[in-house]
Amino acid sequence: MPGRQILEGQPSPLAAKLIGTVVASQDDWSLALIAAGGENGLYRLGDPLLEEAVIVAVLSDKVILERGDAHEYISFEKNVSARVAVQKIQQPLRAAAVVKPDGPGRYIVDREELQKILAQPGDLLRKTRITLAFDKKGGIQGIRLVTGRAASIFKQAGLRHGDVIHRIGPYTINGPERILEIYKKLKTARELDVEFTRGGQRKTLHYRFD
Repeated sequence: MPGRQILEGQPSPLAAKLIGTVVASQDDWSLALIAAGGENGLYRLGDPLLEEAVIVAVLSDKVILERGDAHEYISFEKNVSARVAVQKIQQPLRAAAVVKPDGPGRYIVDREELQKILAQPGDLLRKTRITLAFDKKGGIQGIRLVTGRAASIFKQAGLRHGDVIHRIGPYTINGPERILEIYKKLKTARELDVEFTRGGQRKTLHYRFD
């Protein structure tokens, strides 16, 4: 929020758990996955949380809330890194099984495994960043992936660090609300295309969910 100082305040007493964040180069595009009210939901700046607070900042390790006249925050559990590390050791091939090639430019997505990631995507989200890509007139033409080592699912899906994604399924990525719509679409999609630019060339990948 330009021109406004965001203070972290104290840990929030609200019954809300931070699962993951995506920090974008433009604050309005940053997202937080939060478990609250018995379900996981994606939140962005200005969204209400449990009808008691409002999201005012999304950082890499915490989300700042405004509740009444005070600022509070929710952050990742202290033992989350240890839990993720154990999960990697016990299930080293799990991420590779989510997406498999099915011919040139075509992939099969394991729906059951994808649902598990969408429900608990903490490690993936914490190591994924997005920056906005603009056209010559200054309009938003998509998002650029900045993936970390934990984001092997993107590589399996044929996407690379630096790809500019323009469209996912029926949604042209021209505003932060599209990210929320795409998140919901992935839960029920049977097939979808992803349009992106790599090295100045426009490409399309097709995915089938089984």
